[in-house]
Amino acid sequence: MLSRLKQEFSRLRRRISGLPGQVIENSLIAVQATNLLPRKEKTDFKRLSKDDSHPGGYPSLMPYMERYMSLHLEREVSRLKKQILALCSMVEESCLKAIQSLEDNDIRLAQSVIGNDDQIDDLEILVEEECMKILALHQPVAVDLRYIVSMLKINNDLERIGDLSVDIAGHVINLQSKPTFVNPVDLKSMAEKVLRMVKDALDALIRLNHRAAYQVCSMDDEVDADCIEIQRALESAIQKDPHHVSALMDVYSMASYLEQMADHAKKVSEDVIYLVEAHIVRHRKWQPQQDKN
Repeated sequence: MLSRLKQEFSRLRRRISGLPGQVIENSLIAVQATNLLPRKEKTDFKRLSKDDSHPGGYPSLMPYMERYMSLHLEREVSRLKKQILALCSMVEESCLKAIQSLEDNDIRLAQSVIGNDDQIDDLEILVEEECMKILALHQPVAVDLRYIVSMLKINNDLERIGDLSVDIAGHVINLQSKPTFVNPVDLKSMAEKVLRMVKDALDALIRLNHRAAYQVCSMDDEVDADCIEIQRALESAIQKDPHHVSALMDVYSMASYLEQMADHAKKVSEDVIYLVEAHIVRHRKWQPQQDKN
């Protein structure tokens, strides 16, 4: 292969001798690029003939370089999509286990959530590095740029959902050390709504379904109302039973974490809408673009 590459360089130098420096530089870069392309994509330099319409009489080989860079960008984006899909799967599993441990007081599930958090953190870092590399090396535009920017933001929200799942699991374990405590509120209904929001947001991301993303956003107000109601009930319980302040604060914190988890699911959905419709919907009413008057 090295011998063949040297021959191509020699042949190209003979053909472009006397051309302007920039044309020579572009041509040599193109030879390097074609050596990395699949065989069917390689350039046949013997077919290059003199053309008076180009500077120096020969065509620039930059179009071949651009085609190579385009193919390379597609491969990078494809790898990024696989990484995001894996992160979605891990975060959904963590969220599901955390809520199940909350509903069933299952310490094993809670410990499993905590033990798997490092994998989510590692993948989050990997996705961020991949996004930054694509931006730096390929300078994507239009749809590709919108996708990379959205993935950077979604990546952070997914990692935060994983962290909140760990926080909930930690409070579940804490409550097991207080056997005399009776929870005065029911978190199950709120937890199920949050789990549905997370699942639907991730499904909207995978399918790029902006209508499903709008539905997730519309559910956030209901979760916020449930959180306020639960926290008010807990504040009243703390005043009536100060001996169980620590346990009641664990429940208070779990309600807050569930509400934050719903907020991150909403943010993921907003970024899906931006990715599909190319406009920012934060702080606006949740209505699909094509349905607006």
